[in-house]
Formats: sequence, structure tokens, C-alpha cells
Amino acid sequence: MIIGIGTDMVSLARLKKQLAQFSQPILDRLFTPAEQARAGQKKCETAQLGFYAKRFAAKEAFAKALGTGIGAAVSWTEVEVVNDDNGAPVLKVYGKAMDQVLDLIPVGCAPRFHVSLTDEKLFAAAFVIIEAIPADPDN
Repeated sequence: MIIGIGTDMVSLARLKKQLAQFSQPILDRLFTPAEQARAGQKKCETAQLGFYAKRFAAKEAFAKALGTGIGAAVSWTEVEVVNDDNGAPVLKVYGKAMDQVLDLIPVGCAPRFHVSLTDEKLFAAAFVIIEAIPADPDN
């Protein structure tokens, strides 16, 4: 059962300006230490910017799918984008954000998150689906 769907698009130029203006404090507010470390492994500034922009879009899309937005209910670092063994993006959700998800999930179900990321020269975008699946695989 689909609980929510969200999408977001980010201007790379706008994000670049914000990151340059506020530097490390904004990185710490928006991205987990693991996301920052992974971005630091990128060889050039353009690749780092695309990496951050896709994750920023994913966090916004998640908050839209949840129906709360970013703020009191969900903080930026409670949603993390990691990659599975095949390199596909995966959402990890923590803290109050996960509490909000669990409040929407029917009894006997568990949450599943789907995320798709993309970027081009000027923009990055993300699409997120929050799904409730039976917690008991026999149901």
C-alpha cells in the first residue's frame, strides 16, 4: 500500500551558491557525516555538487511523501541516502522522521522506501515513494 509519493527538483547553481555562502555549517545541517564523507571522495567540485544536489532533492521528496515538509517533524539529517551493493540509492530514516512514518503505517505492516535520483547540467531531481508492506511475509 502506498503511503505517500514525493518529488523534488534542485537547481545546482542555487545550491552551489548556498553551500559557498554558508560552507560547513550548512553542510552539517543538511547532510549526515557519512554523506559528507562520501561527497569528499568525489574527484571534482562538479561531481560533489551533483552528489549533494541529488541527496537534497531526495530529502525534500521524502518530506513531501510524508506530508510534513522539513522542520519540526523531520530534520535534514534524519533522512540519509546511501547506496546498496549494486550502487542503487537507498533511503535510511531515523529519529522523529521514522516516528512520523510509523504513525502512518497500518498495524501489521512495515515501511519500505523507494527512491530514484537523477541529475543533468543544471538540475538534480528525486522521486520517493513510502510504502507499507506486510511485516509477516506469509500475509
